[in-house]
Amino acid sequence: MIAVGRQYVVSPVFRRKPVAEVPEWKQRIDEARAVIRQHRDDPALHLRLDQIEAAVAQAIDDQRQLSASIVALKPDQVSGELKAALRARRDPTAPDTELIAALRRRHDTVNQLTNRLESIDVSIAGAIADVEALAARSVELSFAGSAAMSLNAELARLSDDTTALILAHDEIAQISRGDL
Repeated sequence: MIAVGRQYVVSPVFRRKPVAEVPEWKQRIDEARAVIRQHRDDPALHLRLDQIEAAVAQAIDDQRQLSASIVALKPDQVSGELKAALRARRDPTAPDTELIAALRRRHDTVNQLTNRLESIDVSIAGAIADVEALAARSVELSFAGSAAMSLNAELARLSDDTTALILAHDEIAQISRGDL
């Protein structure tokens, strides 16, 4: 604070910049990477970890966008309107009217989007868990003393995780463009 007459003014020099909070997923990956770096100095492995991190970040952005779209589609209202239309028809064995068919299509699409959102969440969790497993394995191997042991299985899983996240991103992009 700087005294100006009898008033105190906070100098802009001393103002603290707001610190951006690190998301939990990023913190977990960073911690695992630090452990891996301590026990294994392999540029190819670190490049693969960069790819995984980028894929997870993109998947989280996709998840956020898809979630907002699903909320905008009002899934509870969609279900309610379909149920109301089904209850309102006199004969439950009668073929669907054009309205009921359209309501079913809308309901099915919203459900598919919701299922896709859940599958992205599972893919993200799996990728993070695999990075953490790789960190644990790198510690284990560093103390085993055997040069013959490798991390190939963990790296293959990480590669699969990256591919799944990239495919999920591509699918979300197609949905957004209306290609599906």
